[in-house]
Order: sequence, then structure tokens, then C-alpha cells
Amino acid sequence: MENEKSVLIQRILFSYKNENGTEISCQSDIVATKEQALDYFFKAFEGADISIIDVSNDKQWQQHSHEH
Repeated sequence: MENEKSVLIQRILFSYKNENGTEISCQSDIVATKEQALDYFFKAFEGADISIIDVSNDKQWQQHSHEH
């Protein structure tokens, strides 16, 4: 297909700690670069009363065909 573009699926696990000390984890598969994914999550939680304690990446990048 001539209008296809290759993108990457990035799996990222974020761990947070809220004001009560409770740890919260969020895992997501994102079709983006690693930098775009990190930027998205940091902006999503901006202003929230939580602190980020870990950001990990299982490094399982997959080629994904995305029609453009």
C-alpha cells in the first residue's frame, strides 16, 4: 500500500506515589516515539498531587503498519 507508514508501538510502565504514599502504576501501549510517549504522560499528570517514582520501558518495540 503506497500510503502506509511504519510506526512503533512502545510499551511503558509508569509508577507514581500519591500524597498518602500509595503507589499507582499505569501501563500503556503507545504508537509513538519514546520521547512522545514520555511527554504525553508527563503532561497528563501535570499539576496532580503525585510524584513519579519510576518510568520503565520493557524495550519491546514492534513494527506496526499504520495507514497514513
